[in-house]
Amino acid sequence: MPIRFFGPLWILLATACGCTGFHPSTSGKSPLKPISLAEQGSELEIVFVRQPFNRPQINQDLWSVVDETQFSTVRRREMEQNGLRAGRISGEWPAGLAEMGESDDGIRSASLSPTETAARLEAVPQVQKRSLHVYPGQRSEILASPVLPEMNLLTRDKKGLRGISYFQAQGIFSLTARPKDNASVRVSLTPEVLHGDSRQDWIGEDGVIRRQSTRPKATFNPLVLDIELAKGETLVVGCRPDRPSSLGYNFFTEYVDGQLQQKLLLVRLQDSRCPDLFPLEPAPRTPQHPLRETGKETSNK
Repeated sequence: MPIRFFGPLWILLATACGCTGFHPSTSGKSPLKPISLAEQGSELEIVFVRQPFNRPQINQDLWSVVDETQFSTVRRREMEQNGLRAGRISGEWPAGLAEMGESDDGIRSASLSPTETAARLEAVPQVQKRSLHVYPGQRSEILASPVLPEMNLLTRDKKGLRGISYFQAQGIFSLTARPKDNASVRVSLTPEVLHGDSRQDWIGEDGVIRRQSTRPKATFNPLVLDIELAKGETLVVGCRPDRPSSLGYNFFTEYVDGQLQQKLLLVRLQDSRCPDLFPLEPAPRTPQHPLRETGKETSNK
């Protein structure tokens, strides 16, 4: 009699604990959807526009259509103190921005022949474009300046004004992008200065330790540009020409053939792919156990 009683009781306890709601896979497959590299990440267009220094088109006209309020008042003040300016353009670029790359008078020199001028224009284009595929959390680098023998940098923060000189220095932006969905991505740009001689360091990545050539770097975390972009929207980053020796000035000005040039960085989101790791599938139907009938048969026995 006791043995016969525990059979139905075990079925009753298993049902009360919710065992019928769990459906283990008998196929040996993971419930996670397999991800290919093409199904995740962001496609960004990186554009540098070069113009003669302190032109109204790049310092006044353009910024009338750029939304700088995407950054907080505190962050905009910090950027201004360090010679940076940034904002977002929604939709198509304004006509003035598209026309900036068509004129070559910023690089043309009267001392050059037409052949030399054409060769120089080919060597130093006023508009440089490239596409960048970024996987979630992956670090990429955007070279903002050439390698300078010496970079004299003035920075201002809560502690006040500080000056430092970097030798064999190059300004870069460290870029990361994290898709929020298939229509938008969170982009972060961190200004850094690589300087000094390269050295060999041991780097651990994906469970493998390898040697990699690295250079000392200074990172300016208080000036991180963090913004959400939808498809077709553009992050615009430039400098303030009235802040010499500032970070923005060092990053976005450059001498070409003895003429001071001013640059503008554009980061446009072309595509974003955020995979669905847990695809929703209907749970299989489980037949109900005839508990009442079993109970009756047990009591009769």
